[in-house]
Amino acid sequence: MMGAFAEAVEVFGEHGIAVIPTLPDRPSKPMVKLPEAFGVRGAKALVLNSRYRDANAAVVCGSRSGLTVVDIDSTDKAIVAEVLDRFGDTPLKAQSASGNWHLYYRHAGERRRIRALGKRLPVDVLGAGLAVVPPSHRAPTKTKRGGGYRFMDGTLEDLQRLRPMRHPVISNRPAATDLAPGQMRDGDGRNSALFDKARWIARQFEDEGRFLKRLFAENQCFGEPLAPTEVTKIAASVWGMKRDGRLLGDGDRVGFMSLEETKALSANPSALVLLSYLRSHHPSDHVFAVVPEAISKSGALLMSTNTIRAARQVLLDQDLLEFVAEGGRGPTGRQQPNQYRLITGSNIWRE
Repeated sequence: MMGAFAEAVEVFGEHGIAVIPTLPDRPSKPMVKLPEAFGVRGAKALVLNSRYRDANAAVVCGSRSGLTVVDIDSTDKAIVAEVLDRFGDTPLKAQSASGNWHLYYRHAGERRRIRALGKRLPVDVLGAGLAVVPPSHRAPTKTKRGGGYRFMDGTLEDLQRLRPMRHPVISNRPAATDLAPGQMRDGDGRNSALFDKARWIARQFEDEGRFLKRLFAENQCFGEPLAPTEVTKIAASVWGMKRDGRLLGDGDRVGFMSLEETKALSANPSALVLLSYLRSHHPSDHVFAVVPEAISKSGALLMSTNTIRAARQVLLDQDLLEFVAEGGRGPTGRQQPNQYRLITGSNIWRE
């Protein structure tokens, strides 16, 4: 009989979405390091390892999977209806082992936001991090009942029909208000709400005029719309961010290079890509492994093992990467990889 992880790898993989293994008794706890580094090929490779025979499965929400999952920590149908009214309906809905609801949306810049709609509603927006997926199963505990995760509405074929949330949550700041847009008036945080909305909308348009028209339409959703001058000011600020390449979604990881570093690596584009990848995952005080075989197999970088190995050596030669310690036999007798560190002060890490 196929386990939950193996089955999820197969069915989600058909739609280009990688899943990672999670603990049999704690479905939300990953069994691998750097879950976001696994692609479909890497996930399929794990299925062959007997260690994951009884594993559950989860997706990495966000740009990696293209999914944002709304986790409703309640079985109350009235709360589910209120959340759907707020964010819009979706063709793909699932229930957790506890009977709580997961609503699937197409990712549009949201990040992980706990109690996204205020204390009154038990709703988490998972635009980053893990979301347990069917057919995972949780054994009963003293405080929680056991059961399986299952799709209640729709199938994975509906992944192609997912739309973004109607009112996305893309900020991890405390909510300026818990009011619905139609209730927001002067002093209720309309500027902040429209600015966040503008950042999301700007990603959908290439024409500034159409973007401005859409933003003015969104402004009319407030109980008391902002003055046109305020809307124009917000639009100009956000469009300037888009034009300058600074319109990054909250939760995006970005590895930056100085002009001098870019010039030094211009003859070695693979090294430039590897450096960007490492900086997007590790601050300069991290000690970590750089295993070319694992990076290539996971699909995190579309480069061969030999190419990644050569790129790693270039970074060492250019004093952009530092060798820290040689690997050895671990407590279980398995060979551990060498450890490295980005040169202090050479990277800027944003999450």
